[in-house]
Amino acid sequence: MIATLKKGLLFFFLFLLLLSSVSAWGINPARQRATYTTEQQELFVTIKNNEHLEGYFKVEFTGPLAPYAHYATKIIYLDKDIASVTVPFSLKLTDDLLPGTNKLAVEFHQLPAQDQSTVSSLIVLVADVMVDVPMNGNHITAKLTIGQGTTTKPTPITISIANKGKGDVAVWADIIIKGPTNKELSSWKTPKQVIAYQRTGKIETAWEELKEPGLYTIEATLHYDDKVIVLRDTFTIGSKEVIPESISSSRFSLGSIVPVEITVRNKWNKPIKDVFADVYVLSKSGTILQSFKTASEDVDTLSRNVLTGYWDTEKLVVGSYDMNVVVNYDGEQSQKTFSVVVKMNEFKMNETTGNVVAPRNDVKNTSLLVILIFVLIITNIIIIVHFKRIKKK
Repeated sequence: MIATLKKGLLFFFLFLLLLSSVSAWGINPARQRATYTTEQQELFVTIKNNEHLEGYFKVEFTGPLAPYAHYATKIIYLDKDIASVTVPFSLKLTDDLLPGTNKLAVEFHQLPAQDQSTVSSLIVLVADVMVDVPMNGNHITAKLTIGQGTTTKPTPITISIANKGKGDVAVWADIIIKGPTNKELSSWKTPKQVIAYQRTGKIETAWEELKEPGLYTIEATLHYDDKVIVLRDTFTIGSKEVIPESISSSRFSLGSIVPVEITVRNKWNKPIKDVFADVYVLSKSGTILQSFKTASEDVDTLSRNVLTGYWDTEKLVVGSYDMNVVVNYDGEQSQKTFSVVVKMNEFKMNETTGNVVAPRNDVKNTSLLVILIFVLIITNIIIIVHFKRIKKK
């Protein structure tokens, strides 16, 4: 604890030292704009020695415009008598820069006084140079947004557009929806519309068809003039779900270990691996009499599979029971309670009494076994605390 406190104090004092070092030096202007021209421009930045210290700095250029900047001198030196120094540098641009705002960062790295060749630096002062490159002809930017949809209701699709060109522009989009295997499921073209000069607009459309729950991909190709912008995104419909549908036993004989088959259905449009079920045998009053687990199986896309477990019926008697089946998959759960009738050589499913789907960490739908484990943990804690108190006495 003391060692941690010492480390914390050390970092705090180092932070204060660094903060005072930064305030000792200043830079002006912190941001400036240069002209977009292919002629060489002469610019400058001033380093201010606010507290009249001695300092060594080296210059580095970063950002998209770094290849076009040049500074002749390697090291800048300020002594205690120099209040400021003006650092000139040149900028020679080309005519193939991307439209929009391009940035050059002029970085002044302070070096230790005894070794001006070292790579490490004490502080870094940064001055930004911005260059606005005009658009040639029409130019737009776009953003794709997918709204919340269901299996039966349309899925809203919006393309937000900003016209940054030199005039009004007509836009339209080709929309393609693909499934998880990249198979095309639906496609359509939106009507043309005009986005006014320097204004914003949007294309609003929707995927109208009925669809299965699952993961999908949208590809929107936005057209204007002879140019295109391709926008892609993924979205989901519904939620991942594997549900128990039925329970049966192909070879039932009361008093022996019998196989129990649980049919489950994957309602998701991708395969789900390692699906298994916990089965709890309950009396009609709700008391847990027995429990067992099935083996794990993979369930293919939008299909069914059978989970098999083995039930020891030696201590069971003829009668009616509830079998609570909790299906586990990808950190989630779904459960269903089946009412069954047990006879000497017959196992018959009667009717369902409930169906709940929930994440594994949903307390309301956690299996009864988890609740029993929790009670056991609390009991152990109480016993440990009790013995500790006895030892103290």
